[in-house]
Amino acid sequence: MAAAAFGSATGGGSRLVDRCIDAAARGPATVEAWRRQRRSLERLPAPLADALLRRLAARRLLFPSLLEVFGRSVEEVDLSGFLSVNSEWLAYLGSFRYLRVLKLADCKNINNDAVWSLSGMNTLKELDLSRCKKISDAGIKHIVTIESLEKLHLSETELTDNGVMLISSLTNLSFLDLGGILMTDKTLQSLQVLSLMVCHHFLLLSRCLCRNCQPYIQPNNMCQLISFWLHVPDY
Repeated sequence: MAAAAFGSATGGGSRLVDRCIDAAARGPATVEAWRRQRRSLERLPAPLADALLRRLAARRLLFPSLLEVFGRSVEEVDLSGFLSVNSEWLAYLGSFRYLRVLKLADCKNINNDAVWSLSGMNTLKELDLSRCKKISDAGIKHIVTIESLEKLHLSETELTDNGVMLISSLTNLSFLDLGGILMTDKTLQSLQVLSLMVCHHFLLLSRCLCRNCQPYIQPNNMCQLISFWLHVPDY
């Protein structure tokens, strides 16, 4: 019934739906009032739940324990730039049953221990940890347990060759962003193996620093390189 109602609303009453979401995210008192109706919230269609969560996030009304009511409905979460996001937030997000997209770019307080909560998620298709400076090889060990991943953004993190080599075990990847990461020929060798798994893989290595990588940048080795700028530092 809820899904049908939502479909009808999006067909001719999208403004009404938007007004309802706006009213639900009016302020802390309003949020607390409907938060108690947990069972009703769990029945929200995914598009409606996603929209409500986005509105709460935009108005800075979202907090860790509130995430719990969205655990059985939300499919996409974008908390990019939220400096408050830490291990507590990810503990709730890791329990989301149907989460497909999780964007955490520029969340400066996310570290290796925090991403442990995402280990083994079986519905997650896209994970964005761009510019999360506290993510290193230790965190990648948790991320590679998410075998369903198809898109992974790790630009300007603290990965090294060892971490990138672990990523090659994610056989479902079709997009990988490693921009700004210090790379060596050893790293590109591991990516060469990854690119040969599926012919439509995309590799984004913008602003990478690489030493002696040129032998591996060949059309026969990489399926496709997008926005690739190679800067070889002097040693």
